[in-house]
Amino acid sequence: MQNTIALKGEFIRKEVEATGVVLPGMQVTMAGAAGGGQRKAFALENDIIGRGIDDAYAVGEVIQVGCFGSGTEVYAYLAAGENVSAGAALVGDGAGALEAVGSEVNQDQVIAFAAESLNNTTSFRARIRIEVA
Repeated sequence: MQNTIALKGEFIRKEVEATGVVLPGMQVTMAGAAGGGQRKAFALENDIIGRGIDDAYAVGEVIQVGCFGSGTEVYAYLAAGENVSAGAALVGDGAGALEAVGSEVNQDQVIAFAAESLNNTTSFRARIRIEVA
């Protein structure tokens, strides 16, 4: 088990208030996002106060967010029921996890690539290593 969400590479740390329960590794939507694709931002563990990657943020808490550049590796979530191979293109599912790119999605909407294969046959999201697009 990893002990940090940011695996390789650098990121810019930001903060945003949680509007729901948020787990480190979930994709985060931030106010003020303008047009185009999805943000490459993921909730970080709140190591500032000694929390780890399995410690959720509650509604109203300030979330530590990492904004990641291309090529960085992140320990994120794959949506329930998704089956991806290493190198598969991923987009946000709108609920904090990632899913495989469907035929209706433009390539410019890709936010990451799977860094490992994962067949998530569960009804819950599962952790996966990704490389930010």
